[in-house]
Amino acid sequence: MEYFVTLSILLTVTNTDSILMPIALGFHPYFNLLKEKRGKFINPINNFEFNETTTYTNSKLPLKFYLPDVGTILLTYSKQFKNLSYWAEPEGNFICIEPWVGAEGTILRNSKRINLKSQTSAEFVLKIELLH
Repeated sequence: MEYFVTLSILLTVTNTDSILMPIALGFHPYFNLLKEKRGKFINPINNFEFNETTTYTNSKLPLKFYLPDVGTILLTYSKQFKNLSYWAEPEGNFICIEPWVGAEGTILRNSKRINLKSQTSAEFVLKIELLH
């Protein structure tokens, strides 16, 4: 399969301190989705309701979904992202599909967050491909 457009983002986090650095980050891509076309959004993971709630699911890579007037999107991301957040405002013309290290409050949970050792780095990747 050929790709029409690819956006790749690399985020490098470096701990320059002498103590552990807790991190629980995520990427926040917004995708164009007119509210009147939400019924044509095809999401293979679960039945998403546009009700201002956030649904977290276990990440399965890659994530492939269809947006009307845009096309089929392939979303891949680093394995450190264990959860996805899906959300949209009822009146908004967008949907957010966000890979996160963990669910809300993960930064407060030592066993769920990433604890970056002193003088080390971690890389996080997000790749969005519009399939041709």
